[in-house]
Amino acid sequence: MGQPSDLRVGARIAVLGTKSIALGLVQRLADADLGPSQLVTWDDSLDSRSRAADLESVCRKLSVPFTSVRRANDAYAELSHGFPDIVLVAGWYRIIPPEVLNAVPNGFVGIHYSPLPEYRGSAPVVWQLINGVEEIGYSLFRLGPEMDEGQLASSGRVPAGSGYVAEVLRQLDNAALDELVRIAPALANGSHIFHPQPDRRPSYSSVRTPADGRIDWARSAAEIVRVIRAQSRPYPGAWSMQGDAEVRIWRASVEDNSDYYGVPGHVIRIIEDGPVVACGGNEGVILEEFDGPNLRLTSRLR
Repeated sequence: MGQPSDLRVGARIAVLGTKSIALGLVQRLADADLGPSQLVTWDDSLDSRSRAADLESVCRKLSVPFTSVRRANDAYAELSHGFPDIVLVAGWYRIIPPEVLNAVPNGFVGIHYSPLPEYRGSAPVVWQLINGVEEIGYSLFRLGPEMDEGQLASSGRVPAGSGYVAEVLRQLDNAALDELVRIAPALANGSHIFHPQPDRRPSYSSVRTPADGRIDWARSAAEIVRVIRAQSRPYPGAWSMQGDAEVRIWRASVEDNSDYYGVPGHVIRIIEDGPVVACGGNEGVILEEFDGPNLRLTSRLR
């Protein structure tokens, strides 16, 4: 979707965003001689995934005006002062008011990691991995007043592969940012052609908190492993309790060489790869990497 463009523009391309995805976008735009004209970011310095210091350093090196804010309205005011022709949005987790969207000649174009209209909303990659999809979609779309409902500028998919979220996010970042920079000149000068989202039933995904990572050991081994892979680093991780101690699980696999008859959550076997925990359907999950107490045959996770 979209069309190739090798134009270079005098138009002003602003970036609104945070974290690694905004950093990658700024660097790619600079490498393509496309600016940006300014970067406005959220002060997320208390977030372990923050790249605020790197964003500021890159902007200083590129002589790109850099602004960090703690209120969304301050971000929108800074953008208005820069008079951008287009705003590219990467890692901005707030609904932007219509009056702000309408004040930029060619609008705001953002990135959503799902094949819209599926998985509109929060944590789309995590939900897609939990649900076991084979390919994870990305959508470049015009932001509007409703959540993730704008017209598409382009889209694509990457394989879920091993299903570990860090690798999937890396692939998505590379694919989506490369495509966004490719079409950026046409977006900035208003010549890019947008298309409606496909006419199929939309779906919506909810915000997730660390508490939502608790494992239900009565589920099947495949479901549990998907939950663990979807919430592994850089996210807080799937977890369970052993007595009063938390067990945070980073890597796991299905143990499909044997049947396991036990109460779900009981450690039923210790093998070279790690403890095997009984789960639903007489199946077992190998805990290959975890933080917490040592697990023995007497251990029970709940």
